[in-house]
Amino acid sequence: MWQLNLRPESPAGAGPAGAIPKHRTAPNPKAKLLMLEQWRAGLRVSEVLDLEVRDLSLDLPTPTLRVRSCKGGKTMLVPVHPDLHRALGSAFAYGDITQGRIVEAHPATAWRWVRTAVKRAEELGAIAPGNRVGPIRCVRATHGTC
Repeated sequence: MWQLNLRPESPAGAGPAGAIPKHRTAPNPKAKLLMLEQWRAGLRVSEVLDLEVRDLSLDLPTPTLRVRSCKGGKTMLVPVHPDLHRALGSAFAYGDITQGRIVEAHPATAWRWVRTAVKRAEELGAIAPGNRVGPIRCVRATHGTC
């Protein structure tokens, strides 16, 4: 099984509250990658699950990913954050991802991963109880790149 090789995150306050602890408390490497794609690219769970290797352009000067299943049937290009770029590189190097979907999971399983990570982060005191799933997807949703 592959593991994500992540650098320490930006200082506290540099990202949405609770997002770092949530992906760090993910129950497995696929869940971590899913939550990083949510946080660093602003994707919905359904959008992450629809991403395929062919949607990535990581070798460009500005790496991007193409989201083909946006709300309203739209397609968009999203810049790949350096943290996400490193995580994807690790997944390709140490995982069995060469083609097809990047995160293979049933939507119910993906949501269970997110709920498990939230619960664990709450137990550790990393986030306040009741600070649910929403902040993970904060970047794109609040910065108008939807």
